[in-house]
Parts: sequence; C-alpha cells; structure tokens
Amino acid sequence: MAERRVRFRGAGLSLVLVPFLIYLAAEVIILVMVTDAFGWWTIALLIANTLLGCWLLQREGRRAWGALLESLGRGSLPPGRTADAVLVMAGGLLLIMPGFVSDIIGLLLLIPPSRHLVRSTLGKLFGRAIGHSSEQPVVIEGEVVQETSTTDTMIPRISPPSP
Repeated sequence: MAERRVRFRGAGLSLVLVPFLIYLAAEVIILVMVTDAFGWWTIALLIANTLLGCWLLQREGRRAWGALLESLGRGSLPPGRTADAVLVMAGGLLLIMPGFVSDIIGLLLLIPPSRHLVRSTLGKLFGRAIGHSSEQPVVIEGEVVQETSTTDTMIPRISPPSP
C-alpha cells in the first residue's frame, strides 16, 4: 500500500492552528491553576460564569438588537450597530463556553466601554488589512440593447379563459 502523508500547504492553516493551540494551552494551564487554588469549587465557578454569560448575553443582546432594529426602522444604519450586535453574540458565546480565558474575553466583548475599544481596534486592523486604494474606479460607457421577439419565448403566454 502507498504511504499517505498529510501535507500542509501555505501558512493559512498555521495562522488558525497555532493561535488555537496557544489558546487551548492557556485554558488548560489556567484551569489547573484555579483548581489548585480552589479545589472542587472551580466547577461551581465555571457554572456561575456560564450562568452570568447567559444573563449578560440576554441583557446586552436585547439592548444591541433593539438599537439595531430602531436604527433600521429609521432607515439609517450606523456602522457601529452591526458590529456591536456581532460582538455581543460572540462575547455571549465565549462566556457560555467553559474556561476562564474565554470568560475574560467574552466579558470584555459584552461590556459596552470595552466593546467600543475592541470594535475600534478591529476596525483599524481590518481597515489596514483591506487597504484603501487611491485609484479611481474605471468606468466603461455603453448602452443596453434590448431585443424583443414575440415568437421566440421559452414560456408561452397563457390567455385568460373565455366565458
């Protein structure tokens, strides 16, 4: 039988895999440290964090969703509203997940002042990553020619039934 090797091409996988492995290692290390300090109370602390996450997700999620619907009802959508709704949902999910690192990050995403800081930081990072080109768009002028043929149709016309 032929030997099968798994090859990772490019740096795309490592950009996701390495931070995820670092996150997992940090979660495990902190969980072991907290368990050494508090013993079995660590489980109660994790459950309390999950319940706090559910409550904060419900409270802040309703607030962000209400503000989003209100601005849509007025016909305008401030750019921060959508980002706030996404960050609230991400923060709530991180708080519900077991682990202390995810709880800290989730709490930072759910509290409005820190959410504003995270939103502006992410906006600057993504703005730099996308880049702003100073080139003007190319406009190609043309005209639309519409041909109508009554005999060559895919669907025949149905005439109304006669009385």
